[in-house]
Amino acid sequence: MDILIHTGKFEAFTELVKIHQSGLRAFIRSIGVNSEKVDDYVQEAFLIAYKKFNEYDSEKASFGVWIKGII
Repeated sequence: MDILIHTGKFEAFTELVKIHQSGLRAFIRSIGVNSEKVDDYVQEAFLIAYKKFNEYDSEKASFGVWIKGII
């Protein structure tokens, strides 16, 4: 089920943040970011993702893959 079809933009994005925030944190830590800065990078990535959310195409990549590309 495509979350974007069944909810509005903000609601869809909020749900995707809930689903992917821990994975994004783990990814950022795995690329060597200082643990004190991980939350800053996560916040910045989600901010950029929200601004570019209209560019996200779930048929091309999962949200998790797409947001990791922002980093």
